[in-house]
Amino acid sequence: MGTYLSPAINYYRINAANTAIAQTNSGAGTPTEEITAPLASAGTFSSYTAGTLTIAGTGTDFTSFAVGQYLYYTDPANGNYILVGQIATITSATALVLTAAAVNTPVASSVLSAAYALITNNESIYMRIQTIAGAANGTQDIPNFAAPWWRQGNSLTGINNPAQSSLTRVSNVGTPVSNAGTEENIPFTFVTMNQFTVAATTGPTGTTYFRSSADFPAYIWIRVTPQIGTSTSLASQTLYRFSTQDSMEAFTISPGQTGTSLSGAGYNNVAGANTTSVGGGGQIIGG
Repeated sequence: MGTYLSPAINYYRINAANTAIAQTNSGAGTPTEEITAPLASAGTFSSYTAGTLTIAGTGTDFTSFAVGQYLYYTDPANGNYILVGQIATITSATALVLTAAAVNTPVASSVLSAAYALITNNESIYMRIQTIAGAANGTQDIPNFAAPWWRQGNSLTGINNPAQSSLTRVSNVGTPVSNAGTEENIPFTFVTMNQFTVAATTGPTGTTYFRSSADFPAYIWIRVTPQIGTSTSLASQTLYRFSTQDSMEAFTISPGQTGTSLSGAGYNNVAGANTTSVGGGGQIIGG
């Protein structure tokens, strides 16, 4: 079906307010407790003094950072955040002191950023993906979560395809201010959260969704759960990085979209096709 470029992908902690939004048809609202990328300062890195653990910047505003946050620089080669250390004190807009020796020295003239953490060790988190209008009138492009694009193997329960979205351990376990000897890919499973508006419940194709284009979702929500062996919890006091490609396989929906087709595109919370022309179809719920 081709690809589409999502204008926004965001991550949120799971709470009652976010769940209420995630379970709507549209997925629109004002979520709370966003898990954000590090906040960048204006200006650039200029020097690191190992003896005093001091990071200096040119044209920076380190006062926008906070003591206790982790400091990163942006790798100009690929845009990744590279851990520098933890902030002990902020002495001015252009100077700050680390708690210990820098684990990585920033590249000359690189951008510096800070954050308390990228994610926590909650068992699951929410990801929200914005949708866009399809190429044809009266259609909408939403993510195709089926294998092999977002999932591997089973299109409803398979683990993530890390080429599309990945969770990576980037520090040693229990020591956030460190470099992992080898970064570890953390597999995860996910289920879709939106409760789509039903268009009809009878007929040869079973339950259908979206009475008109006005019912098309503005955002798709998924609940992500790490799968580390038999555990679904991330290690505490450990840094992880979440990366998701904004270009993704599109599933183009129209009014009256069948539940069978949505299920085939990896959507859990939809009814399947009828076995006769009048049956209701079973509800498929992801775990």
